[in-house]
Amino acid sequence: MSSKGKFTRSVIDDGIREYASRMNRVMDYVERHLDQEMCLDELAGIAHFSAFHFHRLFRAYTGETLGRFISRLRLQKAAGQLLHNPEKSVTHIALDCGFGSSAAFARAFRDCFGMSASEWRRSPNPIQSNLDQRLSNMREAASESICYSGVIQSIPVWTINMKNTMNQKTLTVEVKDLPERHLAYVRHIGPYVGDEALFKNLFERICRWAGARSLINEKSGFFAVYHDDPEITDEEKLRVSVGITVPAGTRGDEKVSVMRLEGGRYAVAHCRIAESSDFWPAWRALYGEWLPQSGFQPDDRLCFEQYLNDPKEDPDGIMIVDMCVPVKPL
Repeated sequence: MSSKGKFTRSVIDDGIREYASRMNRVMDYVERHLDQEMCLDELAGIAHFSAFHFHRLFRAYTGETLGRFISRLRLQKAAGQLLHNPEKSVTHIALDCGFGSSAAFARAFRDCFGMSASEWRRSPNPIQSNLDQRLSNMREAASESICYSGVIQSIPVWTINMKNTMNQKTLTVEVKDLPERHLAYVRHIGPYVGDEALFKNLFERICRWAGARSLINEKSGFFAVYHDDPEITDEEKLRVSVGITVPAGTRGDEKVSVMRLEGGRYAVAHCRIAESSDFWPAWRALYGEWLPQSGFQPDDRLCFEQYLNDPKEDPDGIMIVDMCVPVKPL
């Protein structure tokens, strides 16, 4: 192996260790503070990641959401106390393990263990929690969806193979500097994940507006900008802006607004999308497989997708998309 290859592998290993160190700090902190309220911003700060990206990175690293991880540790701690502290009341255990009320604890415990806390305590051989099995299944499903098998080349390009159902698809990731852009956009607030009809409607609206003003040409770029993480934001509050590039100084109106899409360094995943269900595995591969091995971390600028073709004109109906995550050195 060349000295450059050795250096590259060293950089990858250092990046993986750094991500692991940051996530382990968070998990250790959670374990020490199960009896306290913990907010996303606080835990993201411990990991030195932005709150916007942290939840997705945590799930990619651990195989479970931050909320599920905290709940699992609280329930496991409570189950142990129920068995080993027979004089301690169920209410006291619930509060000691971070549950806001006995009722909330009772519901969570029964959902997890299939019996009440009192039944668990009385049982001579309480059943094993199925949470670990759920976690194992979740991680197994994740590994089936994403499989990193790329080699870093002399330029910063990576290849990720995604196993999605019966098909294996390739995702190529490149780090590069993107220019600042100005977008005329329409915004949707509410559920949008997997809603093809919604995105079609949004694009039709912005294209009608831009076309009537002679703002569409062969250099026009089409984008979807994501303002929230669907895994941590209530779906009724999710925001997505669908837009088209316009010259600087273009004015919006009561129907359409104009925003500046920041330039700078981005990880750009080049994707071929056959159906809406392909989007999530691609984003998950980008966050869960590529980022920890890249030497980069996401920064606070917005993520977006750029659509590079019209799938109606492709013989196989394929949509070519660049998924862009703003990055900075780890």
